Amino acid sequence: DYSKMPLNIGGYVCLLFSFIWGAACVVILKWIHAPLFALVRRLPEVVAYILCALFGVAFLVDLAATLVAIRKLSDRLTKLTELAKDMRAISDEMGENIAERTLSAKEKYEAEKERYEAEKERVEARYEAAKERVEERRAGLEARKAELERRLAELRAKSEALLQESHFGHRRLLEAFPNMKSARHAEAMQRLREAIRARRKG
Repeated sequence: DYSKMPLNIGGYVCLLFSFIWGAACVVILKWIHAPLFALVRRLPEVVAYILCALFGVAFLVDLAATLVAIRKLSDRLTKLTELAKDMRAISDEMGENIAERTLSAKEKYEAEKERYEAEKERVEARYEAAKERVEERRAGLEARKAELERRLAELRAKSEALLQESHFGHRRLLEAFPNMKSARHAEAMQRLREAIRARRKG
């Protein structure tokens, strides 16, 4: 959650927190740092080198883990963006193309029906044939709609599973940089950030 205190910087740092942090630094320097510094000076030189090496290894391991997390986060955002694009394409086809095709088929059916009423005996056979074709086309459209709904449900399930994946590195990056943005995957980044917040609150 962002800070709503007065004089905050981007909702992340506020004046009150800065004062508290400054007071804490004074306490650390006067009453914690001095005893620790004296203790470190008493350490044997070999022990000091070993500790430096261990801290250096820990730093390199953390750096490598962060780089791997950034790479995986980029791949995750790319997959989310592609899934969202596929779902929009299917939704558009279901909402527009199928509706237009169904309306066109219905209009043809009504035209044949009116012609049949006017010349019932002469065009009865044509009317029945047209009616059968309309029914066949409607059945095909219903089957296509069912297939699209199935694919859309699969894509939504994949997208949701990807959002719900628990990854410590991704969570740490997004919490450490709350204003981090992605030029190519802005929507996916926002959805991932909201999913992580919801999972943390839940």
